[in-house]
Amino acid sequence: PDAILAEAKAPALSSRKREVQRRLFSEEEEEKLLRDYLKVIYSAAVERRRVRKGENSKAFKRELEENYMQLLVFKRLKEILGITPAPAKVLTGDTRRLGEFFQEKADAVITSPPYIMRVDYVKEHFDSAVKLGIADPNQLEKVRKNTIGLEVKYSSSKVPEWAQDYLAKTPLKVKATVKQYIADMVACAREIKKVLKKGAYIAIAIGKNHKFENTLVPSADIVERVFKEEGFKQVKRLDITCPGLFVFKRADWVETILIFRNE
Repeated sequence: PDAILAEAKAPALSSRKREVQRRLFSEEEEEKLLRDYLKVIYSAAVERRRVRKGENSKAFKRELEENYMQLLVFKRLKEILGITPAPAKVLTGDTRRLGEFFQEKADAVITSPPYIMRVDYVKEHFDSAVKLGIADPNQLEKVRKNTIGLEVKYSSSKVPEWAQDYLAKTPLKVKATVKQYIADMVACAREIKKVLKKGAYIAIAIGKNHKFENTLVPSADIVERVFKEEGFKQVKRLDITCPGLFVFKRADWVETILIFRNE
């Protein structure tokens, strides 16, 4: 962060960077906020470099420019629509035990659950998390062991009766992983149902299919079935083709949006 801060404050800046400087460095007390912002940009840049290759500095500059333009667009939309964003509060916890740290009733839920066996979130963000001092390697390994969607060799978790027929058709080499994923998604759905207001909506974004050792896993179908079985009324399903997803080596290029109402 110190090196990034020094670069951002350097006198030889592009017009866009000068605008960033003017807006974010106008007062000394804003420096901590700026550091946190740049940490987010740096973390995204590390991820960009890992997926698309390239140099750290170029990835950072590109991420900064794109994010800055997104902020300008958001600012303009606020002005056009007359929106005042509500205060934000970040709560850290496990959705499978949502009730332990979220005691309110939610007006809506927007979420994207982990993708089964395809994305190792801890591994992907390991370097940036350690470099930025967010967590040490031991902490990250503990988190990884409890991450939803990663491969497991054995699962003792209980799943609903409907899942048994589904698992019977699942290849043996991925059966335990799929079983654990279903159990975790059921736990999430039940906790979300408790905190979501009656008649309120939940929107879920998830990859339609994922391939693991040449086995196709229909992630979206699994999540869709879980929420239906847990008493949510499905309102809509959208399957959207996203060609850019080829960089993630997905089974296809389709993202699925599931919308449910809490009955």
